[in-house]
Amino acid sequence: MKKFLKSTFFIFVCAFASLALVACKQTPTKIELKSGTLTTTVEVGDELDFSRVVIRVTYSDKTYEDVAKNDDMTFSQVDTSTVGEKNLVITYLDLETTVKITVVNNIEETYTVIGFEMPESFNIYVNNSKEVVDNPATSEDESENYYKLANQTYKVGDDNNFVFKPIITALNDRDEVVTLSTLACDYSVAVLEDSEYRNLSETEISNTVNIDESNFAFDFVSSAVGNKYKITITPQDESLDALSFEIEVVDGYNVHNVKELSVLDNNQATAAMWQEFKQQNNIPSNVDSSAIILHNNMQITMQDIPSAYIYNQGDADATEQMIGTLRDRKSIYTHNTPEGTTFTLYGNYFQIDATQIALVPIAELKNQNPDRSNFGHSALISFGGDNNYAPTTVQGNVVVDTVKFMGNSSRSEDTANAGGLIMTLNASNKITINNVISRAWNTHFISTTNRGNGDWETTSIIQNSKFYDSFSNMLYYYGVKNNYIIDSVLSGSGGPMIYLVHVQPGTNTTTRYANMEIVNSKITALVQGTEAWFAYNTATSIATSLLSTDQLIKGTSEALSSGLSNYGVQVNKKTFTQNGKGNFMVMFAGDDPLGNTYDILGKVVVKDADGNVIHTHDMANQIYKATMQGINQVMPGAGKLLPFFESDKGVLLTVTVDSELKPNGLGKVTTSGLIPLFNQGTQTDMEAENIQRIQNFFDGEYLGLYAPGGTIGALLEYYDVE
Repeated sequence: MKKFLKSTFFIFVCAFASLALVACKQTPTKIELKSGTLTTTVEVGDELDFSRVVIRVTYSDKTYEDVAKNDDMTFSQVDTSTVGEKNLVITYLDLETTVKITVVNNIEETYTVIGFEMPESFNIYVNNSKEVVDNPATSEDESENYYKLANQTYKVGDDNNFVFKPIITALNDRDEVVTLSTLACDYSVAVLEDSEYRNLSETEISNTVNIDESNFAFDFVSSAVGNKYKITITPQDESLDALSFEIEVVDGYNVHNVKELSVLDNNQATAAMWQEFKQQNNIPSNVDSSAIILHNNMQITMQDIPSAYIYNQGDADATEQMIGTLRDRKSIYTHNTPEGTTFTLYGNYFQIDATQIALVPIAELKNQNPDRSNFGHSALISFGGDNNYAPTTVQGNVVVDTVKFMGNSSRSEDTANAGGLIMTLNASNKITINNVISRAWNTHFISTTNRGNGDWETTSIIQNSKFYDSFSNMLYYYGVKNNYIIDSVLSGSGGPMIYLVHVQPGTNTTTRYANMEIVNSKITALVQGTEAWFAYNTATSIATSLLSTDQLIKGTSEALSSGLSNYGVQVNKKTFTQNGKGNFMVMFAGDDPLGNTYDILGKVVVKDADGNVIHTHDMANQIYKATMQGINQVMPGAGKLLPFFESDKGVLLTVTVDSELKPNGLGKVTTSGLIPLFNQGTQTDMEAENIQRIQNFFDGEYLGLYAPGGTIGALLEYYDVE
C-alpha cells in the first residue's frame, strides 16, 4: 500500500499529535498501591497475585495517574511459608512503597467474613448493558455512552479458564477491613432449556465445566458451546448471600487483562515482535481461537505493547523528541483470519482504551524527511495484513460485537495533531461491527483490499453502533463496493464523515470504486472547510467555495418561497449549511483528488427504517452526464467548472453563471445553452415543466453535489430554513 493515503484534499489520511506537543508531566514524587488491586491476606503457601495491581503515581504538581502492572514495576520476594506479617516492597520510577502482607493458617478461622459481592468487572457489565432511552426533549442523543442493544447475555469462552472472583471482605482481630483471596463455597450449575433453567446433576456438571474452587475459575468443555447457563456460588458461611450469574458459552479464548489482549495478534510478520513480550508476561504465543472474549475494561499503555513498536533510546532513527513515542505504520494488534473462517471479538460491554498510547511524532518525522506523509498510519487493530499493508491472500470474516473503543485523537484545530490511531483497519472478506461505541480516533474505520496481486470484494457492515469524534474522516473506503451503515449514529468528524474512493479511475473503470448504503442512520459532520483537516490537506479554498454556493440556493429559495404571482411558483426555504457549516455526509473522489481528471464512479443509497429508498447519489448519473456534455457543447470547458445539485426528488439543476462565470442562478441545459430558471434579482418566463422542476428541487432531506465535472461528488444534508 505504497499509496494508501495522500495528503491532498479529499483523500483521507491518518492523523494526530507528536509527543513534542503533549504536555510534560512534573517529576514523580510518590507511589502507592491502589486499594483493592492486591489481595494482602493469604494462607500459608499461597503465591501473591500481582496481575491486577494498580499503582497511583503522584507528581510534583499534585496531579496523579493510575498505572496498571507493567514490566517496569518490581516486587520484592515475600515468604508465605510461615504465619505472620510480611513486607512487600514495590518499586516503580525509582520510587518505593511498602505494603503489609498478612500470612495466616486458615483465613476463615482468622477473619470474620463480612462481604461476598460480585466482581467489579461484572458490575461494569451490568451497568453498561442496561437500557437507556434518549429523551429528544433534552438532547438528540443523551445516551451516547450507552449501547444500542442492551441486555445481551454475558459471553464466556471454552478455550481456557473464565475467572469469576467475587470480592471477599473480612474483619481481622483489629477490626480492620481486609480483602481475602478465597472462601469455602458450594457451586451449582443450571442449563437454559425451553426458556427455563434446569439444575444439572453433579455428573452433568463435571461433564460440562471444570471448576477450580480455590481460584473461582470455570473451564467449559467444547460441548457446552451454544448453551446458556446459570452458575450459583453459595458461601458455606450461611450469613452470606449466594451469587448467581447467567452466561452463554461460545467458542473462544477468555481475556481478563490488557496483557492477555496480546493474543489478538496472530500475524506471522509481527510474531517476533510479540514473542518476548508474551514470554515475559506468561501469555501463550500460539493461541488459535475463533474468538476472544473480554472480561474487563482494557487500558492499553506503552508498557502493554512490544518495544519494537516504539522509538527507544539508542535507536539510530530516533531523535530525543521521539523517544517513547509510537512508530508509524504499526498496527498494534494484527489479526489474520483464514479464508472460509470467522473470527469474533466479543466485548461483553467492556472498553478497550487507547488514550494512553503516545502519538506518532509526525512533526519530528517531517523534520527528518519533508517528503514523507503528513499523517500517521498506525492502527489499534488491523484485520488482515502487516502494519497497515493489505494482505496478498483472501481473508476470512470478522465480527466485532458489543465493545467500546476509546482512541488517542479527536477533532482538533491543531494541525500538528496528526499522529493518532486508526481504530480498525480492515481487509477481511466481510466485517460486521455490531453494537459498538467508538470515540476519539483519527479515523474510526478504514476498509481496503490488496493491490497488485489480485483484488477481491470486501463487505463491511456497521450496525446498531455509535461513532463520535474524529480528527479526519470517520469512515474511509478505498475501492471497496459493499458497504452498509444500518441503525447507527455517526457524529463529529473533522472532515467529510464518509469517504468513498475510486482507485485509479483512469484505468479501473469497472472495479475498485466504492459504494455505500445507509439505512435508518443519523450522520452528522458539520464542517466549514477551515478545520485542521482541510487546512492540512490544502483543501480550505475548495471546501469554502463549494459551501459558498449555498448562498445561491438559500437566496433563491427565500425569493421564491412567497410565490411569484406571475408564475405560481412557491417553494420551501432550503439550505445545505447551518451557521456556515455543511453536513458532508459522504464524499466521492479519485485517489488523487486534486490531480484527477477522470470521471469517478461510486454510489450511495439512503433508506428509511422500512427499507424504502429516500435518495440515491450515483456518480454515473446519466442525467448529470448528459447535462455536463450539453454545457460543454454550448460553453466549452464550463462543465468542468460548474457544480450540479440533485435533491431527493431526483431533479437535477445546474448553477447558472454570468459573463464572468460567477454563480448567478439556477437553471437547466438546452441545445441553446444554459437557460436560467431563476436568476438573482430577476424573473424569467417559466413553463409548467420548469415550475415543477424548481418546486421539486427545493424539497427533501438530502442534496447531491457533483463538482467539478464529475471528478468530485458529495451527499449533503438539506435543511429547511427556520
